[in-house]
Amino acid sequence: MRAASESACRTRCGSRVWRVRSGGGAGLCPRPSGVRVRHRGRLAPLRGGRGPVGGLSAGGPDEGVPVVKIVLMSGSTRQDSVNGAVLETVRHTLAGLPGEHETVSLAVADLPFYEAELERSGASAAVRAAQELVAGADALFISTPSYNGEMPGALKNALDWLSRGIGGPSALTGKVTAVASASPGARGALDAQAGLVGVLTRCGARVVEHEPVAVAGAGGKATEDGRYTDPELVALVESLTGALLAEVAAGVLV
Repeated sequence: MRAASESACRTRCGSRVWRVRSGGGAGLCPRPSGVRVRHRGRLAPLRGGRGPVGGLSAGGPDEGVPVVKIVLMSGSTRQDSVNGAVLETVRHTLAGLPGEHETVSLAVADLPFYEAELERSGASAAVRAAQELVAGADALFISTPSYNGEMPGALKNALDWLSRGIGGPSALTGKVTAVASASPGARGALDAQAGLVGVLTRCGARVVEHEPVAVAGAGGKATEDGRYTDPELVALVESLTGALLAEVAAGVLV
């Protein structure tokens, strides 16, 4: 029955079906701009000691806790890419953490090439939806491949659009952002991270400081349900995800 439901959803939406894995939630039919998955719990105040990840400690449900909204962006336009697997690992990590988190996938391939006349005409609904999505989120998590030592053009194009304001500041201004990379090669697309961080910084994003997370030999890593299960890799992703949440919490407390 579940398979039939997923098939019907793919027919209607033309995109992959994501399922809530914590709490036994039902399958969700994706929106054009991505997918929303919530995980409930309690976000405890940051203290000197750190909880399981990013200064969080376990607790029961608390409806008074605000939702932390995180946009996941892969620099790859290919379905089932290794960078998509990194983002699935982030999603799975959040499912196991206390607090309430909402994750939305933004597909860079959905955006047209940046063109000033198109921007002036306001003709692209996909661009407006992406800008509003990121502007309304608490954080971004980006994982990218390396094309000749740089981020792919589709990802750069998406950042160019996001850097344009919607009658106000850029959607990236002050946005807490974590950066990772993955490739089948020996360097894990590490070369692309410097350029990506540079663009994000120029756009006013708050890039999370963390040791580089670059997944080398990504095609040979063990996966389950589209996410990585290698313990060392999972620990790195958990650490970066925790640093992202800690940075979001620090901004709220300031």
